[in-house]
Amino acid sequence: MKKIVSAAGLAALGAVGLHAAAGDGLSRIEASKPWSIKANLRGFYDDNVFTTPDSFKAYYTGVGPDGKPARAKAFNIIEGPNGELTEVATGNFKDYKGLYDSNGYAYRNMGPVSSYGIEVRPSATLNLVTDQTVISAGYEYGLRWYNDRPGRSSDQSHIANLSINHSIDANTSISLGDKFTLAQEPDVVDSATPLRSVDADALFNSDAGFRNNLDNLNNNLFFSLDRRLNETLSAGLGYQFDIYRYADDSAGGFAARLDRNHHRLDLNLSKQLSDSTSVLLGYQFRNVGFTSSQMLGEESWPEQQLAFDVAELVANAEQNGQDVERIDREVSLPMLDAAGNVVMENGEPVMETKTESFTTKVSLEDGTEIKFYDITNKTYFNDDVKVGELYGVRGIDQYGNPDVDDSSVVVHRKKYYRFDPDSRNTDTHYLFVGVNHLFTPELQASARVGAQFVRYTGVDDANPFNPDDSTVSPYVDANLAYAYAEGSTLSGGIRHERNQTDLALLGAVGSGGQAMDQEATTIYASINHRLTSRIALNATGMYTMSRFDDHVSWLGNDDYLALGLNASYYINQHLSADLGYNFDDLDSAIDQRSFTRNRVYVGLKASY
Repeated sequence: MKKIVSAAGLAALGAVGLHAAAGDGLSRIEASKPWSIKANLRGFYDDNVFTTPDSFKAYYTGVGPDGKPARAKAFNIIEGPNGELTEVATGNFKDYKGLYDSNGYAYRNMGPVSSYGIEVRPSATLNLVTDQTVISAGYEYGLRWYNDRPGRSSDQSHIANLSINHSIDANTSISLGDKFTLAQEPDVVDSATPLRSVDADALFNSDAGFRNNLDNLNNNLFFSLDRRLNETLSAGLGYQFDIYRYADDSAGGFAARLDRNHHRLDLNLSKQLSDSTSVLLGYQFRNVGFTSSQMLGEESWPEQQLAFDVAELVANAEQNGQDVERIDREVSLPMLDAAGNVVMENGEPVMETKTESFTTKVSLEDGTEIKFYDITNKTYFNDDVKVGELYGVRGIDQYGNPDVDDSSVVVHRKKYYRFDPDSRNTDTHYLFVGVNHLFTPELQASARVGAQFVRYTGVDDANPFNPDDSTVSPYVDANLAYAYAEGSTLSGGIRHERNQTDLALLGAVGSGGQAMDQEATTIYASINHRLTSRIALNATGMYTMSRFDDHVSWLGNDDYLALGLNASYYINQHLSADLGYNFDDLDSAIDQRSFTRNRVYVGLKASY
């Protein structure tokens, strides 16, 4: 029986028939001759081709300090000594009257983009069958054209597979094969999660689009050996190797977050208790290694040191012959009369401009330098302060002037950390027991229950988010299948395990975290009903709740619902007509991640 992928991507539903996936084994046409060809032609309407949130902030782009594209600020948000925030226009937008977020970045609201389109999907298979061996090879090409999609109007996919199943003797069989997928829609390659483009700051990015329209590939190599040890006892050994690659190699992009290699080893021992019941003991090891050379992101943050009196530091430095740098700045101060009293006019102090000297850098006796900045000149957030340097930030007085040198200033050391993809590498051990039971020839069930032990091998002590280096979680995989009438089946199940996530860095040091993976529970069901000899109906549903690892559990959940309805009319044994509807809804606690998508299609399917 096919496994159901515990995933939040639409492709996961293919396992339970959303897109009319073929069943296990050979079809009647495939079994009648060594080769077969098929072709699907569909017209469709998609009301959200980019899986965009209903109200999405599309940020305006400017040029950053490094000359690369960056979000453009309409306002700088200036923090005062008592925590008050003041908006100061940057001048980047003349007479700007649009929207800007809490950091001052300018954006416009964008809604989903809809489009009609045409999908063509021809395929060919070859099956060579002997008494002991079945060799199968296949290729499928997909072309999806959008009439109204901005940018590139079409997506293509290539899927090729080869498998060999061989019975060595009455008690021993082996299977091996390879499946290669090259596609431009990421969930065709990897159904682990609804994918989102983010920028180097781990912020959701409209410029890159919510779907990755670049070439993505997956290669799955597999091998299994099954051996019957005696009349009631059998053993199995399996190995899989998966490669995932994404063409988006920007910092924090799909490649940085999801380029990876999977190694998986399966061992199981099965005991036949009766004609209808068997139990098993299983072990699985899974290694996930992220491979991209691009970083997930980087963080710099202040590490608080001690409070210093600037005037005292300057006096000591001058006494010891150390360097002291100053700058003259104009400040606005109340005018004083001869007696030293503030001159008032209409109840307000009369202000005058004066020039005062402020210390900007002091060299200590051991060669350490301390730089000083004032709150009105926030250059200490950029490259003016290097990693490891000490700096102090002056407050401002009641008139908006920088604090003078005799004030106490808290000195910080600038810290830095680069988050590389391999910081999310994992080694996972599964231990589980299972049972398979045939209630009747029409009703069967299977269940696996155990634990999943995860070790995050890429975590190091310097990581500022301090993620856990290991975790333990339940593992459950149970399903039920019922053939209630000729040509009609009902199936469903539940699966719970940890898997990868497209999220990586969320927020800044001190208020954010690094998502290492997610713990997902998936409930799914499918019904295939043969209404007449010519009409077949299919309905599927899947609900997945994904909870992020304990370190960033405050992110909340991703709740994903996918529904599919399909009706097929068989004109003859070679030609059928399809009518269908697909619904996707992601409800996420993370801002600008949720979306809703509706698709309808009508088409013809030919096979020979």
